[in-house]
Amino acid sequence: MSDGGAEALFRAAYTEHLGWMLNTVRRLGVRPADIEDVAHDVFSTAWKRLDTYSRERAMRPWLFGIAFRVVSNRKANRSGQEQLEAEIDDARGEAHRPDELLEAEVTRRQVLAALDALPVDQRAMFVGADIEMTPITELAETLEIPLNTAYSRLRLGRQRFEAAFTKLRQEVKR
Repeated sequence: MSDGGAEALFRAAYTEHLGWMLNTVRRLGVRPADIEDVAHDVFSTAWKRLDTYSRERAMRPWLFGIAFRVVSNRKANRSGQEQLEAEIDDARGEAHRPDELLEAEVTRRQVLAALDALPVDQRAMFVGADIEMTPITELAETLEIPLNTAYSRLRLGRQRFEAAFTKLRQEVKR
């Protein structure tokens, strides 16, 4: 691919997929204060690896694979104390919501908390397949795992998400 072709492809991908990427990295567990930085890291990595992208495949699954790896590496390098401090900072910086948005906000937080309960490999499959609606075969190929492993991770992720979400909903009712 010529440099001009690569640049045009990258610019088009960035323009088309930036909003989706911001949502995706949040769903993969990136705290709100870091979402833009992580999305930038994903696109920076995508630019460096653009020669590995096949135009015969959809762009989103390829970007999702990169996002998964960037988020996984970032989480692996973060200490428990840093994570706790980040959560406290996020809680302090949040604006109060009007009463009519309270229930939606509670549900959103419960979904994110339930996603946080999933191991990163199961979370990636759950977010990719059930939220992003990416075919499981594409996710397996993008994440370079056997198809049966992908199905297993998705099944386990669904079970853990359901259990965590149900528990959180019951706690609110008390």
